[in-house]
Amino acid sequence: MAQTPTSVVVKANGVTLTQYKDYTLSYSDNVNAGTVTVTATGAGNYAGTTGTGTYTIGKASPNLSVSSTSVSLLK
Repeated sequence: MAQTPTSVVVKANGVTLTQYKDYTLSYSDNVNAGTVTVTATGAGNYAGTTGTGTYTIGKASPNLSVSSTSVSLLK
């Protein structure tokens, strides 16, 4: 499942922009552990501009589930 941060702050010349009005976001490589690239593409007054940032997805801890209390190995 794709992983995205809960918030991304995009600024132009120190001014915080509004998503969808001033820019849209796209992500690459945001499914597995590793570095994700976020691309902000300008809209409205910022059309024709782009910027990038990164964040890291950490490795997931394995979750094991046992549905039986006994296991038989057959040879």
